[in-house]
Amino acid sequence: MDPQSRRQLLRSTAAGLLVFGGGRIPAQDRAPAERSTSDPRAAEVDTKWELDESAYIDYGRSFICNEYDDRNRPAADPDNQPMFWIESRTQVIHNGSKATYYQCASCKAENTYPDQDLFRSPNYDFLPIFGPDNVLIFRRGSRFNTPAGDYKRVELHKWGAPKAILRKPARVHVLDTAKKVFDATRPSAAQPIVARTRLRATDGYEAIIEYPVKTMNATDKGGTYKYQVDTGPIAWPNIWHGESRGQIASLSLAFIAFNNDADQPTFVEIVEEQPIEVALPEDPNRKVIVYHYERTPGSYRFAAETSLVAIE
Repeated sequence: MDPQSRRQLLRSTAAGLLVFGGGRIPAQDRAPAERSTSDPRAAEVDTKWELDESAYIDYGRSFICNEYDDRNRPAADPDNQPMFWIESRTQVIHNGSKATYYQCASCKAENTYPDQDLFRSPNYDFLPIFGPDNVLIFRRGSRFNTPAGDYKRVELHKWGAPKAILRKPARVHVLDTAKKVFDATRPSAAQPIVARTRLRATDGYEAIIEYPVKTMNATDKGGTYKYQVDTGPIAWPNIWHGESRGQIASLSLAFIAFNNDADQPTFVEIVEEQPIEVALPEDPNRKVIVYHYERTPGSYRFAAETSLVAIE
């Protein structure tokens, strides 16, 4: 992807999931699915917080729904029971335990249910990541010091108990070669693609990130099949250092990229959202700080195992 296109992507506040139609991948390339049916719309629904490790999520049709019940859990905002679209899942594993977090789509700061002035001013981006016991909320204004609350804050479930509505694909097709990935992106057989990236630290911490591939570059130029994923945001886990590693407070927002350096990619690179100093075009000596996705020096390329599947 050329630099101008990348900059345009990073400036957007949310990326929509690509919706594909078309033919199917040959039967010999299909992987076992939790459920197989002739009608892909009849995908299985699971309301457990965690799925079996073999099960993938249909990200176009899975949500976090909030339900207030004052008998079980108090809520800071009991008059609102919102639904959020799930954009990625991050699981952190250590010493036999597993914590699962769901990163949801971004929206804007709003006043809920008034007659007018639905959007707040000054405004800011609002993005939640839900864990089983609390929620990590990102609030990002246009400037680093805008009065938009803390950029990153862990709160109790402010809308009551969240329920993960996880729809499983009716069919899953393994894409374990570059040619299969290329074929899956052609108009004749286009299907949504889901990636899984596994990270390992040296002292036993592991993380598995699952996410829909929203942008897939692919080519067969010269008879050589190549692809490169560039997608996000995802909930990026810190499993390497710090007292909060593996906990919800250690998650950050990132875009992730990798390509077929081998049939199964062996690395990922990320750009994380962070405060960036920017010079004003009318006066380069004046600078402001904004939130933007950028590489963190010395901490943007990681050894990883990533697999791809197409889903129906």
